[in-house]
Amino acid sequence: MQKLTDLGFNFRMAEPYRTWDERLEEIRLFKEESGHVKPQKESSLYNWIAEQRLKYKMRKEGKNIRMTDEQFQQLEDLGIAIKPKAGKDGHTEPKPWEYQFKQLCDYKEFYGNTLVPITYPVLGEWVYRQRV
Repeated sequence: MQKLTDLGFNFRMAEPYRTWDERLEEIRLFKEESGHVKPQKESSLYNWIAEQRLKYKMRKEGKNIRMTDEQFQQLEDLGIAIKPKAGKDGHTEPKPWEYQFKQLCDYKEFYGNTLVPITYPVLGEWVYRQRV
């Protein structure tokens, strides 16, 4: 934790907080208007769906996640594929913490911040896990 703090890591989520039910309603409205549940990448809805997928994965790993089976089912009922797919490289094991930290340092050097989007390959999920 100290290494992240020394790096200037922002532990707060960047977007204003909305309840889970408010987000689900946004997805319902989006589907009603567009006819699908695939928002554009980098949109807040896209990122929220990615976060739900990550939570599903973490729960399957035995982590204590504040999501119920009913919530997962509501997402699937809307047509959101919540179960994760294998990575492009077929590699599913997480990288060691120090490796990910080095990737975060490189990201900060390049972008000037540690606000890695959850959709950023591999590092985005790792950063999210540091915040939860």
